[in-house]
Amino acid sequence: GGGGGGGGGGGAAVPLMELHGHRNAVNELHIDEASQMGRIITASSDGTIKVWDTKDGRCGGTLFHSPQSRAGVMCVSQSGYRVASGAYDSTVNVYDLRKLGESAAAQSCLVRTLEAHSAAVFSVELHQDCLISGSADHTIRVFRFQASS
Repeated sequence: GGGGGGGGGGGAAVPLMELHGHRNAVNELHIDEASQMGRIITASSDGTIKVWDTKDGRCGGTLFHSPQSRAGVMCVSQSGYRVASGAYDSTVNVYDLRKLGESAAAQSCLVRTLEAHSAAVFSVELHQDCLISGSADHTIRVFRFQASS
C-alpha cells in the first residue's frame, strides 16, 4: 500500500500546535495566507467564527454568526479584510476584520447579513468583489459587493 501523501519529504507529521476554544464541532477552516499576522479562521457548530493567531495559538477574536439563534456555522471564507460565513439558519454573514479589536463587542465587525437561502448554507466563497454561496435548498447564489458611497 501507498504511504500518506502531501507535504513533500514523506517523513512523520509532527504536531506544532493545538487550538482550543470552540464548544462544538469545527466544520471548516481557512488559512489567511495574505495576513502578515498569520491567521486561521474557523467555523463551528457552536455558532461562532474564531480568528486564531498562528504565532502563539491564541484566539484573537470571536464572531457570533447569529447571537439570537446560535445557529451552527457550517462554512467560512476569507479574502483580504472580508470574512463570510454560512450557517444552518440559511443566512450568510459578511464581516470586516479591520474592526476586530476596535471594541469589546466583536459583533461590531458584522457588515451585513444576507437572507440568501431557504435552507442551510454549506459553502461560501469570497472572490474579488463577489460572494458565492451554496445551500441545501439546491441553489448557488452569486452576490456582488457594491462600492460604499
